[in-house]
Amino acid sequence: MKSLEPRIFANLEKQGVNHQFYSLRWFMLLMCQEFDMSNVIRLWDTLLSDPERFNFMNFVCIASVRRVRDHVVEGDFAECMESLQQSTDNVTDVRTLLNEAKLAL
Repeated sequence: MKSLEPRIFANLEKQGVNHQFYSLRWFMLLMCQEFDMSNVIRLWDTLLSDPERFNFMNFVCIASVRRVRDHVVEGDFAECMESLQQSTDNVTDVRTLLNEAKLAL
C-alpha cells in the first residue's frame, strides 16, 4: 500500500487506522464474507491456481481499498474504517476486482 497508494497510506497512518483493523478478516477468510458464493468460488479459483496466491491476495486487497480511495484519502478515523469495511459492497462481479488487482501488479 505504501508504494502503490502513498496518499491512502499516509492518511491511514495519520488517522491511526492500522491495516489489521480492516484487512485481517479479508486475509483470514479469503474474502468469503465480502461476496456471494459464486463470486467467492471465482475469487478462490483465481487465488488457488496462482503460484503467487498470497502475494496476489495483497493486490486484491489494494484493489478493494482503491474503490473507496476518495473517502480514505480525506476521511477521519471513523470515515476511513466505515469506507474500508464497505469497500466491496458494490462489487457484483468479482472479476472486475480481480482485473483491477492484476493491473496493480
